[in-house]
Amino acid sequence: DHVVVLDKPETNVVQKERCEGYANAARELGVSCALDWSGASCEGRARIALVGSSWNVVEKWMAENRDAAAGKAVFAGAFDSWNIDRTGYACIYVCRQDFKTMAERAVDMLIGQLHGQPDSGARLEVDIRVCEKLS
Repeated sequence: DHVVVLDKPETNVVQKERCEGYANAARELGVSCALDWSGASCEGRARIALVGSSWNVVEKWMAENRDAAAGKAVFAGAFDSWNIDRTGYACIYVCRQDFKTMAERAVDMLIGQLHGQPDSGARLEVDIRVCEKLS
């Protein structure tokens, strides 16, 4: 089993943290993990998991690496939506983020600041996990 990471950690803090999360989860499970747009790390593997911020990066990798994916069970994971055909994937998971709750918490904090509440300087964590299996 092998996890192919399709996010670019240098792009922004969200992708950086996702890449760290992918790598940590793979390491904890004893599964290899690589940032790999070439498909080279998939050679000799029977099952691969593609993870990325959106369905379009997963599909772009598949379009560019049809040979690397051929004959393998391909699992995919993305955030927020999956807007393409599911053919060619053994399983797809979509993790939906609760943007409404995140926005509400941010506005609550800002209004609190406007009303003189002290800024704790702490990072706000919104612990809402919703994952949907599509196939």
